[in-house]
Amino acid sequence: MLRCVRRCRFWLRMAQTRCMTTDPLLEQLNTCAGEEQVLQLVGQNEANLSVAHLGCAINLLWQFQKEKPYMMRTVGQIRDHPQFIALRGLTENKINLIDDNTLVEILYIMLRFTVVRHDSLIQQLVVEGWKRLDGLNPVALSKFSVCLTDQYLNESPIMGHIARIVDNNLDDLQDTRILSILMISISVVISPRLRDRLIEKAESLFDTMNVHHLRRVVQFLQITKYHHLPLLDKCTQKLIQDMEHIKPEILCALLGLFQALSFFNYEFQILAKSRLIETIDEYTEPNNFAQCFEFLGPKSGPEIRQRLEEGALKWVDEMSLLHLVYVLQAMEKMGCRNYPLIQKIAKRLPSFLDLYRPNDLAKVAQALRTMHFQTPELFAQLQQVLRSKLKSSCIPSDVAKLAKTLAKLPSHQVDEEIVSKLEAILPQCTLSDVGNLVPAIFKWVQTTPASRRNPSSAPYGNLLKTINGFGIERVQKMDNINVLLDELKPSALPWLEEVLCGDVINTFDRLLDQVTLQNVPDISRFITRAHFFHPRLLNKVASVTTENITKIHHSKIYTILLPFCTLNYEPPQCEEFFDACIQHFLTHLSKQYLFTHSSSYL
Repeated sequence: MLRCVRRCRFWLRMAQTRCMTTDPLLEQLNTCAGEEQVLQLVGQNEANLSVAHLGCAINLLWQFQKEKPYMMRTVGQIRDHPQFIALRGLTENKINLIDDNTLVEILYIMLRFTVVRHDSLIQQLVVEGWKRLDGLNPVALSKFSVCLTDQYLNESPIMGHIARIVDNNLDDLQDTRILSILMISISVVISPRLRDRLIEKAESLFDTMNVHHLRRVVQFLQITKYHHLPLLDKCTQKLIQDMEHIKPEILCALLGLFQALSFFNYEFQILAKSRLIETIDEYTEPNNFAQCFEFLGPKSGPEIRQRLEEGALKWVDEMSLLHLVYVLQAMEKMGCRNYPLIQKIAKRLPSFLDLYRPNDLAKVAQALRTMHFQTPELFAQLQQVLRSKLKSSCIPSDVAKLAKTLAKLPSHQVDEEIVSKLEAILPQCTLSDVGNLVPAIFKWVQTTPASRRNPSSAPYGNLLKTINGFGIERVQKMDNINVLLDELKPSALPWLEEVLCGDVINTFDRLLDQVTLQNVPDISRFITRAHFFHPRLLNKVASVTTENITKIHHSKIYTILLPFCTLNYEPPQCEEFFDACIQHFLTHLSKQYLFTHSSSYL
């Protein structure tokens, strides 16, 4: 029945593209019961295939795959089938004749069949789609943006073009599915102004959003690193109401996003945990199970952990490289000592190490060290991969992360080539990058006898002194307080406290007119951590807070008040300031608040 509905819908779509409803070949395609029949018809009629036939055949092949359980799909076999390759060639020759919607649909399906992004058909479809971008309807535009994201073109000029189209037509966009998809796609190329417009639009259409739309909105906030707490509160409350209907894999994704945003809702966490426990034995897809394992493992008792470990043993051989990291991280937090599971993971990791990104390699290295993996060969290969990637990478943040990870591994001796690479990349680093480099340099100094006797000796030279000078100069030249706050990550704190703290506070003082209600919590957080007394800055924090108290989210009040308490400081008009904070907090104080906002955001 569903297949009939699908074919009828497809038939109507093809009719809209002016295909003849009496086309015998089209009718034959729509009566096919499986991929082999479709491919056979393609082979028999290759010379007579029109654009309508190509679109119909490609669409049917993907629909048949979608109907199968994940583990039974044969995407690779279909992709490599001679007739599918012929379909790709014919499509490439007729691109100019394909209508906009079908063009985008074919690109989307080809990527679902894992056709590589440097394939000539994929490249031509992307170029042709770019040419027609201004004429695409919202549905096609959103799907095309997904295709670009699948090809890691998030920061490309094409995506910037899409962002401009969205900005120009946002007032007319009423479909929350399309809106949420576009928000995710263009999230890394938008300005703060467009970000705020998108959030405002999402809030205006909030009542029409389903769980999938809400997940994308939360993901948008996570990607843009924008902690819009009122919107997060609304999303969470609606998700709690729909908890029984949320699929486990969506629930796991939401939990990961909330964690990345440092947003904690006690009621949502409890309900999510209960829901996931109910579904432990119902998973049919290994990567979904890995996400469940990641969340439940560290938070569950022995009985649930045993069930999770049994499931992991069943699925671990079929998990993707990224989901294997999720499981490994959870095992580290659980203190897992399941030897068969550890051995299985240890056997799979070597084939993935070259494919992991620096952040993933850091997670793998941390887990291996914490869990005391007894596999010297794996550590040796990991060191080799880290050294190779460090020497070849040109991205400062990646180089810093790789150096920090490499320094944590046992028996590693740094060489002059690595030191030269760090010196070369330093001028391009942010403060958070340097915060990753400093622990690595200190570790190498401590583990090298010659350097221990004389820290400025080879192979380090004056690298530590150069890093300190660079950090001070970067802070002193900073002219945007929000950029400075973004670079002041917790990982750099020991170095900041010793070398940069005074310069950071002086820069805050110099940029005092940039202190706003949006960045007051972050400034307060830094003052608390640094424990640095600077009355002028504290006075500014107090005055901005008092003036804008109704616009500040109540969960941020604790963070703002904390430096005044720890430093025992009362600003001018202190009674007005403290009363405003307390009254604003009390108006939102309830049993629900106490349970749903137990995180201090510090």
